[in-house]
Amino acid sequence: CLGSHPVQAETLTHFGYAAVACGHDDPHDESPLADYIDEVKGFSNVAQVCADVNPAVTADRLRRATAAGLAPLLLVEPAFFSRDGARMSALPPAESQAVWAIVRDGVAQSGIDPASIIFYLVDEPAHFGMPASEVDAAARRVKADYPSSPILMIEAWNEAGPRPVSDQIDYWGFDVYGVPDPALEPRFGAFIDADKATMQPDQK
Repeated sequence: CLGSHPVQAETLTHFGYAAVACGHDDPHDESPLADYIDEVKGFSNVAQVCADVNPAVTADRLRRATAAGLAPLLLVEPAFFSRDGARMSALPPAESQAVWAIVRDGVAQSGIDPASIIFYLVDEPAHFGMPASEVDAAARRVKADYPSSPILMIEAWNEAGPRPVSDQIDYWGFDVYGVPDPALEPRFGAFIDADKATMQPDQK
């Protein structure tokens, strides 16, 4: 759920899909296709692109998404965090620096304007036990290298309410599963409003 619930009638500026260019094959079809840029470019304007251990692959994904008219939503979580089942932890500084350098190399090789990339920092960090201070530190690292690029993060809906968002985050959203239209349920709109009350005017 991104943005506000329908009462505020805000204009939707981005619409796209996850894992568009991440090397993931759909297990429910017989095609070996693992890149969906051509399939979604006609009805979306943003696409999740995953950074790869090979910077040339990252560069190619960024170039092709951009050429298709899709703003790349570059997932960079693996440069800062690791997952172990139900827990998330921050990478050791030296390892994070090395992985982040590979991501930056891919961005540089792509030749596209970094300001056109939305950096997808992390998915559901609070749900997986990641301290807000670590998320903020990672966001500051991205902003230090790409000050003109927006940063996005996604949280999981929590009955206790959201935690404050780092002032380095430009786009914030949350996941809720098994609900046909979360925007029609007041508790989810209230979740958005509670977090927006702690955000800066230019954060969305």
